[in-house]
Amino acid sequence: MTEEELNKKQEELNEKQEELNKQQEILNKIEEDVKARCQQIDKSEEAIKQREEHLYDSMANNDIFTQFSVNINQAYTLWCNSSGSSEGLIDAIQKVINSRQSFKD
Repeated sequence: MTEEELNKKQEELNEKQEELNKQQEILNKIEEDVKARCQQIDKSEEAIKQREEHLYDSMANNDIFTQFSVNINQAYTLWCNSSGSSEGLIDAIQKVINSRQSFKD
C-alpha cells in the first residue's frame, strides 16, 4: 500500500470515528432523557401513592361519618318514639357526649 492509500484509509477511519462519536452523543442524550423521564415517573408514582392513601383515609372517614349519621338517626327515632317529640334530645345527646369525653380524659 502506498502512503496515499494509507492516508485515505486513515481519513475514512477518522470519519467513521467522528460518526461513532456523534452517535455516542445522541445515545448519551437519549440516556439522559430516559433518566429524566424515569424520575418524573417516580415522582408521579409517589404522588399517586399519596393520593391513594388520602383516598383511603377519606373513605375511612366517610365510613365513620356514615356510621355516626346512622347512630344519630337511630337515637332521634328512638327518642321521638319514646317521648313523642324531639324536645330534650339535644340535651340528652350532649350528656352522652360529655360522659364519653370524661372516659377519654
